Amino acid sequence: LYFKWWTKISSRAADQLITISKSTKDDLVRIFRIPEEKVEVVHLAVEPAYKKFTSEGGDDVISKYGIQKKFILYVGHLKPHKNVQSLIKAYHDLPESIRKEYQLVLGARKNLLYSQLAQQVQELGIMNDVIFTDYIPEVELPRLYNAASLFVLPSLYEGFGLPVLEAMACGTPVITSHISSLPEVAGDAAVYIDPHSVDEISQAMVRVLTDGNLKQNLVDKGLERASNFSIEKMGARFHEILIHC
Repeated sequence: LYFKWWTKISSRAADQLITISKSTKDDLVRIFRIPEEKVEVVHLAVEPAYKKFTSEGGDDVISKYGIQKKFILYVGHLKPHKNVQSLIKAYHDLPESIRKEYQLVLGARKNLLYSQLAQQVQELGIMNDVIFTDYIPEVELPRLYNAASLFVLPSLYEGFGLPVLEAMACGTPVITSHISSLPEVAGDAAVYIDPHSVDEISQAMVRVLTDGNLKQNLVDKGLERASNFSIEKMGARFHEILIHC
């Protein structure tokens, strides 16, 4: 409540607000009744380290996390709005032939919710198929994205959703939610799902993993999409806003 009160007061007192997505801007205008003209949008950028590698490598990173097969990757937090529990259930519901071929790698720092998710994995009987990496150093993330067969972010809410662009920049096909800021970020370069539907998440994973044409189309569109979110463009947009303040 204090955070909400302070955000409301400080937002209304500011001469100009900058948000990271139009979705966040719309939330500020709607929730805090801030005049729309006071809020500008500056999209986040993909760091240059996130790119598609042209040569093989990164086996040391893969082995470090105990990954032994091809894998589906999630990167983010384990907080409830990230909807990891639905991703785990959707993975469990994949055809057995696919689960034998792919592991699920959850790239997230272990927090208080880890034990609850680990218990879910145990109860579903997929302990050997699901990997909780804990914290991943920034330098290792591009290698994991490059090595992944698929990236899935089934969030219930995102202010922006930078991991979607990081995965795309590394040439990894993306499945993500059709709500919040995610369509704004991913454009036409992702397969969208209803994050409340475990069945829809599972079916989307099957589609991408078994349809080579769809997968390549997502890779190509993702690389192009990610290139539109550069540090240079972000800096230029900031400059444009500041000189008109």
